[in-house]
Amino acid sequence: MLKKFAVAMVTAVVTLLPSTAWSQPQAVSCVGSQAGAFFAPAFDWGNGIQYVSCYGAVQGNDNGNQAATINDVWGQFGDFQLLGSSDGAQNGPFTSLDGSPLGFDTPLSGYFALTLKQANFFSVYLLFAEDPVSSVNWDTRGVAGNGGTQNPDKLSHAVLYAPSQATAVPEPASLLLLGAGLAGLGVTARRRRTNR
Repeated sequence: MLKKFAVAMVTAVVTLLPSTAWSQPQAVSCVGSQAGAFFAPAFDWGNGIQYVSCYGAVQGNDNGNQAATINDVWGQFGDFQLLGSSDGAQNGPFTSLDGSPLGFDTPLSGYFALTLKQANFFSVYLLFAEDPVSSVNWDTRGVAGNGGTQNPDKLSHAVLYAPSQATAVPEPASLLLLGAGLAGLGVTARRRRTNR
């Protein structure tokens, strides 16, 4: 009886675990290294930046081709689009690739995905900033299979993805206010012409 219960519990847990969209063998988890020296949820990603999730390490190269997978995995957080790569012209959306932190050309807020590429692997991290942030810290120990014991260096490049921003639609009251202001300008201009 106890054995049947244990088998049923294991089956239920395995069934509830999320399936992944990639099949490459992972050298090291993007969440934590084999030695436990790097733990993504506890890592200091930068002031005002919260870690949400990650996937990887994936064998290969992110050449800006992860938007579809990011949307498959994290589509509930928005429609992610490629913003650019640090190995693009003038470091793409980043100010430089000299080390940690990576600066952004334009401050980011909300959800964004950061790919870190090292050696023949990359990992993708989903991060969140409630207020606009100008940079993000990084660590490659969750990317390559170095056991988490090496310094966070030898970053090949970083790639940035973020949901496309919805265009703000003015409220009817705002349109009324705008219309009244334009009408007032028209009346003023007409009076000036007739008073000459």
